[in-house]
Parts: sequence; structure tokens; C-alpha cells
Amino acid sequence: HFCSHTAQTGVVLSQNVPDIPIIMTTTAPTGADSAVDDPWVCSANEAVKVRFISTEEDFDKKDEGHPVLFTNQIFGDSEKIFGYKGLKVTLSLSAASLHAHLAVEYAERADPSKTDGVPPDDIVPALAEWLPGGFTESGDEFRKQVAGEGGAGDSVLFVPPGDLVRTFGVDEEGVCQDGTAGATLPGGEQREFELYRCTEETPGLASWVGRFQPLLILYIDGANFLEFGSGRWHVLLLFEKHTAGGQARYAAAGFLSMYHFYHYPDGVRARVSQALVLPPFRQRGLGTVLLRAAVAECIANGQVHDVTVEDPTDDFLRIRDFLDYGRCREWMAENTARQNAFEGALRAGAELSKEQRAEVKKALKLSDRQIPRMWDLLRYKFVNPQDAAAVKQFRLSVKRRLQSTYNESLPTFKDNPAEHHRVLAELFDAEVDHYKQVLDRVARS
Repeated sequence: HFCSHTAQTGVVLSQNVPDIPIIMTTTAPTGADSAVDDPWVCSANEAVKVRFISTEEDFDKKDEGHPVLFTNQIFGDSEKIFGYKGLKVTLSLSAASLHAHLAVEYAERADPSKTDGVPPDDIVPALAEWLPGGFTESGDEFRKQVAGEGGAGDSVLFVPPGDLVRTFGVDEEGVCQDGTAGATLPGGEQREFELYRCTEETPGLASWVGRFQPLLILYIDGANFLEFGSGRWHVLLLFEKHTAGGQARYAAAGFLSMYHFYHYPDGVRARVSQALVLPPFRQRGLGTVLLRAAVAECIANGQVHDVTVEDPTDDFLRIRDFLDYGRCREWMAENTARQNAFEGALRAGAELSKEQRAEVKKALKLSDRQIPRMWDLLRYKFVNPQDAAAVKQFRLSVKRRLQSTYNESLPTFKDNPAEHHRVLAELFDAEVDHYKQVLDRVARS
């Protein structure tokens, strides 16, 4: 999950645009503040599971589903549910259109007369508030919805919304092979991914996003629902297309939204708002595919001034820096004079000049904050660890940037300079660890 108020996993990519209002809020259920050791209190994060259903047979299987990461907006900050033992809450979603089936099971339900008059939390109404696309509790009705998504040739009933940008394949392990055609796997099955570009005006997008958005709440901390109407939302959708026996089925795999803010005098600033790779498709390189496509869309749009991200998670940062590092290297290598000038500055441990910053920003659409971050990452690659003076120069330069970046959130420690130095040293060490992870992925790619 890719950006957000810190869903720290390899899937959530990005966060929510600030100043976009939350559509819904909810308060904690009555019993949610009960003592943790109360036998009638359970973790909502452990009780709630999500299943993605491609066929009627999938729905009848007894798999537990995928755990969720966040339920605080639904069940309160404690993320607890009161009044049940052996509780299982299963949200089943049809794989392509994301129609929902909700099932609540439990071994025992509390009797208010034996819990000081406190009734069990109302689970279905609490969840219903966050399922704007509706849901059913009927298994038969849900099976019909699932059955309606498949078909052969032109009879496939579900077609992803938007304009098809491109198609790419997967290997036998299901890992995406960006830049390749769909692959035929053993048994004659064919699996490929399709990437779609959408705007607010795209037919069918609003209703599909309405059914998708509960997943943002469950997998991105502090996520907001998208509020269409401004004409400024741009969305990328990633679907897996599975063809077997002449039957084709789609499954939603990834989602990325961008909001285009006005940038004086006649441009826009593209901000990645939310990005999510769904649980069945994680660890396949799809987050990189989504972000690369988003950046390419922005570069192709002559009005985009730069691409920003609000409060990215560590996982998203690694993806973003991996891509931006490669883009910087490729751009420098396109021109010998440019490469010599930039690499000369890197070897000398020099800072970017004002003119160089402007050149990088115009070509790569990097934000003002991302440019010095990328420069430090590039410099780290060139620093000779045996050159004490060069190492010190690099360390002090990075610390100055970190001090500037975190100036508002870092205590000034006016009366305790030793503590100030300690905090900056920890930030520097974390930054270097991040560089190592990014460059390790570069070496493996």
C-alpha cells in the first residue's frame, strides 16, 4: 500500500491530499473503550478480513481472507469491538466490480444484563456507514454478482473504466514483467495486467471508486474518501486479466489517485493522493508500475509544474526514490556535456547550483523538496568511504537538509545542544540506511 498517514507495509503507497474534506466520520462504538483484558473485547483488526472473489467457487471456499491494517475510523481509536467471542467479520468483494458481501459470525454474543447494561457493538451499521457502494448479506445475490463479471469475447460483462494505456505480462510466479506482452502460462492460462487512465468524467468511474474506497479506509491510515466534482482528480487503475478456457475475468489489482492543484500562473501541481496495491497482488512490482505511469502522465502533460506526495510512507519513499534515481541517471546520460557537468559536481561533493536545480525540475518534474533528496542520494553513491574529509562534508550537508526539512517538528534544544546533535545523528543514520536500501534495489534491477 503506497502513500498515507503511515500504513507501513509494502503495499500502501501514498497518502491523502490535505484540505480535501472527509466525507464521513464515525465515533467509537459504546463498548470500544472497555478494558483490554475484558473477554468480551476483541481487536477489530484481527476480526475483520477481506476476501476477493473471482468465481462462485471462490466464494464457497473457507479461506479466512486477508487481514486489514486499520479500523480506527470505523470502530474508534482503540480499534476494539465489544460484545462478542470468536468474532469473524468477513467482507467479500467481487474481484472486478467490487460488489460487497458482509458476513458476521461469532461463537457467543454478550447479554447486556450480564455486562452492566452495555450492549454489544452494532457491527453491521458501523461498517455500512463506510460502504457507500452498498452491500448484501445474501450469499445467493452475491454469487449472481460474481457470475456476471465473466464471459467470453465481447460478452465479458465487466469492462474496466477509463482508457487503456498499455498491457504488460507476468511470469509464472505472477510477478509483473513491465514492458512485455501478456504471457501464456502452463495449462493454457493467460494472465496479463492492464493499466487504465481515468478522469472524473470517465463513465462508470465514480460508482467503481465508491465501491473501492472502503479498502482505502482499511489499508491506509487516516484515508479520506475522494470527493469528485472539482474536475481535478486523475486516477490510474490496474487490473489483472485472466483468460482460461475462452473465459476472461478481470480482477482489480491497484489504484492511484492524483489531485491537480492550481500553480501560478497557468500550470498545475500534481499531488499523489492515495495509492494502493491490493493484498493478492503485493510483492509483484506493481507499486512501481503505478508510480512510473503516474509520473509519465505528468511529464506528458505540459501544464504540470512538478509532482509532489503528501506524507509518504517509508515503502512509498523507497519506490519513489528508486524511480527518481533511475530517471536522474538516465537524464544525465542523455547528454555527454550534461553528464560530465553533473558527475563532476557529484565527485566534488558540491551542491546543486540554482541553474542546475531549475534544469532538473523542468526536465523531471521533481518537487523542490525531492531535488536535494535525490542529489544527496546520488552524492552518496560517489562518496569515497576512505576519504574522511569527503565523508564529513557529505554528512554535514545531509544534516543541514534534514534540519531544514524537519525544522518545524524538531525541538530547537536551545538549552541542550547535545540532544539536538543526537536527534540529527539518528535522522542521518536513518537516511543513510534508506539510501542503502534504494541502491540495493537499483543493483538488483
